[in-house]
Amino acid sequence: MKIVICVISIFVIGCTGIRKDDKKATSENAKSGIEWRKQGDSLFLKLDTLRALECWQEAALLNDSVAQCVLGRCYQEGTGVRKNYEEAFYWYEKAAIQNCTDAQVQLGYLYSNGLGCEKNNQQAFSWIQKAAERGDCIGQYNLGYFYWLGKGVKQDYQQAFLWFERAANRENVEAQYWLAICYFDGKGIEANFDKALCWFQKAALQQHAGAQNALAHIYLFGQCVKQDYEKVLYWAKLAASQGELDSQYLLGRLYMTGCGVERNLSIAREYFEKGAKSGHSSSQFNLCLMYYGWGDVVDVDIKNAIYWGEKSAEQGNVEAIRWLVSLYLNNKCLGDGTIEKWNTTKENLKKAEYWLQKAVNLQDEWAIRTLELLKQGEFTRR
Repeated sequence: MKIVICVISIFVIGCTGIRKDDKKATSENAKSGIEWRKQGDSLFLKLDTLRALECWQEAALLNDSVAQCVLGRCYQEGTGVRKNYEEAFYWYEKAAIQNCTDAQVQLGYLYSNGLGCEKNNQQAFSWIQKAAERGDCIGQYNLGYFYWLGKGVKQDYQQAFLWFERAANRENVEAQYWLAICYFDGKGIEANFDKALCWFQKAALQQHAGAQNALAHIYLFGQCVKQDYEKVLYWAKLAASQGELDSQYLLGRLYMTGCGVERNLSIAREYFEKGAKSGHSSSQFNLCLMYYGWGDVVDVDIKNAIYWGEKSAEQGNVEAIRWLVSLYLNNKCLGDGTIEKWNTTKENLKKAEYWLQKAVNLQDEWAIRTLELLKQGEFTRR
């Protein structure tokens, strides 16, 4: 997960901007940096972005840290100027040195991703820590996440919990979600399901898709709550509408099996297609099976079945790999999208061996045994 960035939205216009080697303001002694910045803010509210940008440039050159941070954002986003991460880094650093916490968080983001500078997780951690310790809510969440990952610092779940908690209590929705995970998994704090559920709900009510997905699965499996398919569907649909892939897959399975909802294979297919096209491995495999003829929802289409099966298998889905191997060992795939049973070609044997080796690398026992039989010529003696 990348560091959260809070970037203001500014109407984009064509402007070359100011170069960082222009060290002096263009109208010395005319106005203070704060005055220039306030004038820029006023012009921005009037949608006069070009003149607003010019004022912010003047203020930034007069060492106004807020204007420097705003100018950094403009260069970072390509707003009113050409996108330039080096320029963004330059202005963020100037503002960060003056303890502008927004700039410190953004500087941490640039260091973390190697944008406009050499990637340096230790520097990223250092700047985010400065912002967090000065009370910046986003900095506090990100500091917790760095401790969670052990990014730029030794992994420490207790520290992660403490910083997530600080940010969560200040209504940071990402921190609320991760605090719930800490309570749910017992990471950095003793597991407490009631508190986990409370924080998941707080985040979910603020439209956090991950939290909504978590609630859907909690009610699905009845984890310390009564199983409730109505709530499963409610939270899963909210999450799925925001593109949450696990919830899209879950809904596909519910409609496919008729669990908690009237069985509807067409709707199941729609959810599987959404997830499959976004790269969800399990959705891809279920769509593969539908094209292979499961449920009679679509016309049998072996080419599409293999396409989605391979997409899933490429991501390490062992079920998809086993399906492909069985197909290639037991059938001859023809060019017209049909299959001929029990006729294995050399080409298909090579494909089967390729996928078996993938599964062997994943320590799949079935694949290990099947690959050994294949090398012994078992499947060529039929």
